[in-house]
Amino acid sequence: MSPASASPFAANTADTGNRRASPHSKWAFRNIDKILPLATIANDRQGAVPIPRGSKNLRDFKLVGSKGSSMDLESFEEATSSDALVVMVGDELFYESYRNSMTPTSSHILMSGSKSVVGLLAGILESEGVIGIARDVSEYVPEIARTAYKGATLRDLLDMRAGVVLDQAQEHAYANAINWNSLAADETPLGFVSFLDSLPDAEAAHGEAFKIRISKYRPTRFRTRHRPEIPAADRHVYEALARRLGHHTPNTH
Repeated sequence: MSPASASPFAANTADTGNRRASPHSKWAFRNIDKILPLATIANDRQGAVPIPRGSKNLRDFKLVGSKGSSMDLESFEEATSSDALVVMVGDELFYESYRNSMTPTSSHILMSGSKSVVGLLAGILESEGVIGIARDVSEYVPEIARTAYKGATLRDLLDMRAGVVLDQAQEHAYANAINWNSLAADETPLGFVSFLDSLPDAEAAHGEAFKIRISKYRPTRFRTRHRPEIPAADRHVYEALARRLGHHTPNTH
């Protein structure tokens, strides 16, 4: 049974406005490519290496609550409505579980896990001499120089240590600018660069102590005005990822 047919919620009940809210998220998280414009990067099957299974098991795992209650791993997955859970220790696989119509080959929204993927890609690109983590972001995206992110380095963004802190209204405008939410009837589309232009100066100096703040990584076309050595095939994040971590040619939709 496919994830779509197994879900009691039809595709047309989930959209950009409700996809993160239950019960719509049940279907949306596994079919996010039908709601948001995405680039699908196939894995490199020829280069895939089997993951050895560890000899230990998690049968005795217990999660103890603040009031003394406890649950095993299966109960934890049920209580948290987990779609899948994979536990690795070192290079070994110790636990693998799929629920709610998920399978080992299903797609699923990654949420903030994408930051780790982008960080990995940034490290690869720096090792190749394509970018410099210590350089200002504006050297690669010149439009940044006129925004609150002026002076921020790639390292500041990767470490989430940029000095820009958004208030509630700005977070809402940000979500609209990147198509994260559906626009209300009285709202007009605002492009991502226009959103950055609308921000006041940074609240704090870039590079200070880590704080939870809005610092997402949107696939952005690199301008080569100042850094012409960036290959044309690397000007979108998904293209750079596909060339190094997956199948060479990504599918966009």
